[in-house]
Amino acid sequence: LYPGTQSPRRMKAQKEMSIYLNSGFSILLLGERGIGKSRLAVEQKKEDNFIAVNCASFADDTMAESELFGYKKGAFTGATSDKVGLIKEAENGILFFDEIHSLSRRVQSKLMTALQTDQDNRLHIRRLGDNEEIKVNQVKLIFASNRTIQELRDCLLPDFFDRIVQQVIELPPLRQCKEEREN
Repeated sequence: LYPGTQSPRRMKAQKEMSIYLNSGFSILLLGERGIGKSRLAVEQKKEDNFIAVNCASFADDTMAESELFGYKKGAFTGATSDKVGLIKEAENGILFFDEIHSLSRRVQSKLMTALQTDQDNRLHIRRLGDNEEIKVNQVKLIFASNRTIQELRDCLLPDFFDRIVQQVIELPPLRQCKEEREN
């Protein structure tokens, strides 16, 4: 998606994104590969802190957890200093999880716990090797997948699925939006 969108269905997706983003609920972008899910998310970063995570890029669960939650010095071999995780980096901004279906069930479980907000709408995370929780203020969550709702229901933990499908935006494929194709 980009300025100048002409397709009514894509304009509807852009409008839904702008409305949903300030609702306090997570957003799930669905659609085929290469249709602009990431671009729609990135367009939201105007003045907000914007952090993007490609969930398919994690080599293993430890890498996923250390990147998302951070770690304390000495938590594992090579942890020579404390590291702030991507969730904390996205504080007061937007955290975009692309290819959310690629996360293992173990990481989904830990993330599901972190996404439970308290009465002040803060997340609570625990870095690898740490005994204390860290509070994270006001993170807007956007998830994306090229899977269908049913495929996501089958591959994600039920509670995690429920958390990320609070507001769903389906982007139509370009073949159904002839106004968007170059002549």
